[in-house]
Amino acid sequence: MQVFFEGRVEAAEIDNLGHMNVRVYARKAAQATFALGAAMGLTPARLAKERAVLQIEDAHTRFYREQLEGAALAVRGGVRLVQGDQVALYLEMINQATGDIAATFNNGFALFDGASRARRRLPGDVLDAAAGLRVDWPERGRPRSLPLDPVAPRDRQDVGAEGAFVRFPTYTVEAGECDAYRYMDLSDAKAIALARMPIKIERQHRAFRADHRVAIATLESRQTLFATPRLGDTVISETRHVAVTRKSVVFEHWSFEEATGTPFSLLQQFGLAFDLDARRATEFPDDMREALAANKRPEL
Repeated sequence: MQVFFEGRVEAAEIDNLGHMNVRVYARKAAQATFALGAAMGLTPARLAKERAVLQIEDAHTRFYREQLEGAALAVRGGVRLVQGDQVALYLEMINQATGDIAATFNNGFALFDGASRARRRLPGDVLDAAAGLRVDWPERGRPRSLPLDPVAPRDRQDVGAEGAFVRFPTYTVEAGECDAYRYMDLSDAKAIALARMPIKIERQHRAFRADHRVAIATLESRQTLFATPRLGDTVISETRHVAVTRKSVVFEHWSFEEATGTPFSLLQQFGLAFDLDARRATEFPDDMREALAANKRPEL
């Protein structure tokens, strides 16, 4: 596998759980994704000349080890599959000091017209280059709890009827968040539902018992993109909890355009109950598990 990104964990990338935030993993993997795209011939200069954009449509991450401030990281990988007009990549993040796998990524991207966002065919030279960058798909990089099955967009009313609630702040896409074509810039693989959420939330985690505090640590995530928000669109994200067990929960964050109901994306997260003091998996306290199962908002 070739290395397509190297860098360190910065202080600003550490969240309330004391480690690199899950969204930062996606950001670093996105940098590797676009570097790999450039290695296929889709360089920033070529994309600008042809008025095209690369867009990550499917981003699956499996988290293995938490990374702390100062850790030296590298992202390596290659092309797993070319299917139609989408390129599926396999990437993995390693801690360069220990050699440990920090996370694995299955990112799928396609080529679009910048102004219309209509899909474009991949040029022949790009397909030829992709063939030379093929890598095997190791078992450690395959999904475990969030499969890569196709996900269809859903109507907002249908999602709401299943018990979704508004969790994240509604926001209107501003010019500073857009690319040259007045679409929301998603080149850093930002989650649409979380775009306005800071890495570190200035709020204490709830103490459920005197001896420890419980939060939710994400072990796997997947964002599927249906459409890209444009300048002036108002994004509303609605969340529901599914498959709540004694130790785990799956979040579904659906994002829509508020006025039209156009679905933008689905962000899925598989999380475990995490003891913040012992730094290990635990069980949800009864009241927290019951709140999650009822689609209520426990203080996380």
